[in-house]
Amino acid sequence: MNDPDNTGTHAGVVVAVVWGARVESPSQLAIPLSSTFRALAKASQQFAGEWKPEDDPTGAFPSTDDQWRAAVENAADHARPETSIGYTALRPGTKDLLTVRLVARTSTAAPHQCGNHLIVSIDSPRPSGTVDLAGLEGSFRQVVTSLVAIWRPDWASVIPGDANQLQVDDPWTGPPVVGSLTWVSNAVSDVPTVIAGAEVRRYMRGKLLGVPSTNRPTAGTAEILAVQQALEASSALRPPPAQQQRAPITDPATFEVALRAYLDFDSGRAIRSRPERVRELFPGADGDQLLAQIVDAGEVAWGLWSARWDPTAADVKAEARWKLGVLVPNLTAGALDLLVEWWVDLQLY
Repeated sequence: MNDPDNTGTHAGVVVAVVWGARVESPSQLAIPLSSTFRALAKASQQFAGEWKPEDDPTGAFPSTDDQWRAAVENAADHARPETSIGYTALRPGTKDLLTVRLVARTSTAAPHQCGNHLIVSIDSPRPSGTVDLAGLEGSFRQVVTSLVAIWRPDWASVIPGDANQLQVDDPWTGPPVVGSLTWVSNAVSDVPTVIAGAEVRRYMRGKLLGVPSTNRPTAGTAEILAVQQALEASSALRPPPAQQQRAPITDPATFEVALRAYLDFDSGRAIRSRPERVRELFPGADGDQLLAQIVDAGEVAWGLWSARWDPTAADVKAEARWKLGVLVPNLTAGALDLLVEWWVDLQLY
């Protein structure tokens, strides 16, 4: 990560979110991008200020679904064989540089060149600027876990500048970069449950590492590199796969049957997952495939942020239904209804 124009390594801190090639339309990228700014503002008031598009600092920032879709569609490079999206937002001002940059491809035509990533770049040590890096330390866990839920990447990390530059030359095809707080998916890691100098917790389908802890990731460069070297020595970290492995829905009617079996609406105030019922209906590899599809759909629902507090309101559920239909293709109407109710439950409990 040596090119500040692409990675923001000039920053005091970089929050990097990286994933392998996967097929996504501009609409499918617009939804998590808009959710990103909501999640950042919820994590810390320091992210809640005014944002502007980098290519039009005097223009209006997207605020509606239609505006976000238009912004991302306009950012697409349709002249390239593999269409790409490049979108950057910044906070106005000369002393406090705070940017969010998305670079993503919308096909898997050249997965070895994919390099999908979202970068939150923070460059404003006090007193010269207004972003208080030390004050953000308590928020970084919420930032990382939120962005992992929203983007479903292969890895994500909060990386101080020195630790960033000393680890890699190519951040998009090499192993995960270890920071003061790092999440790695099980697809790119075999992280042990105990690591000297770090706290390890399970989160989604991966591990969250904090140096020295996940609540207060305050380590300096030497401590971070010591953890990185220990992981490297044990071959615990692997490069992201050229194409991210997901489980697309290929039989919508069967998926609805499996999802209905999986979700237990009769077990109390919160929905329970019942994977054993799916395996009873679909033994063997078919059941494994359906469960993978259900888990993927559930992760999408988990990462879908609402701008409203009441997820049971009819208009909020309608918005969620539209977004889930975009993000999880090939759903029947019945499966989409079930997924919306699951999303409501995840929001409430």
